Amino acid sequence: LADAGNHRIQKFTADGKLIKDWGARGSGEGEFSMPWGVALDGEGCVYVSDWGNDRVQKFTADGDFIMSFGERGTYSGQFHRPSGVSVDRGGDIYVADWGNDRVQVFDPKGVYQLKFTGDASLSKWGLEIILGSPDFARERHRATLEPERSLWRPNSVQVDPEDRIIITDTSRHRLQIYQKESVSVDADWLDLENPKRELQFR
Repeated sequence: LADAGNHRIQKFTADGKLIKDWGARGSGEGEFSMPWGVALDGEGCVYVSDWGNDRVQKFTADGDFIMSFGERGTYSGQFHRPSGVSVDRGGDIYVADWGNDRVQVFDPKGVYQLKFTGDASLSKWGLEIILGSPDFARERHRATLEPERSLWRPNSVQVDPEDRIIITDTSRHRLQIYQKESVSVDADWLDLENPKRELQFR
């Protein structure tokens, strides 16, 4: 559990009993500034998106520091307020780079591989949405014929057991779901140009 306000990670049993916690406010190894997302890999290692320090840290299951990657910036491999983090079956690490409106992918060693920004257009149903409440009459211009292609403040990312990549596209009020095919992460990931499924919420 990311205890953001206390700048620490807490570990509990399945019935909610505290096992241990680690971390303190700071920028050193094992320290945090508003830890936001937590993920586990197949070996039980813990990945934490360190929001205020613009990095991701990796720990053993017992909380021992292993490595970190990332820094503040807009270039590939850099972050501006990373939020969600997830690890797929192959060990690839997905980070929702909230402030840069993208999701970045890293290999198990934390080396940058690729990024994607949500190239999919809205579905037919998303384009036909009308805000009918009188309270929202002035907001009807939000439903346009122009596709909303890019991610806008993606807050979290998860990879399910079937290697579907689920992104909460927060400021656009929708999910984008992509299918990772059986290709190496450094190949041309053409499947990420078309969502497996896209949901639009208003």
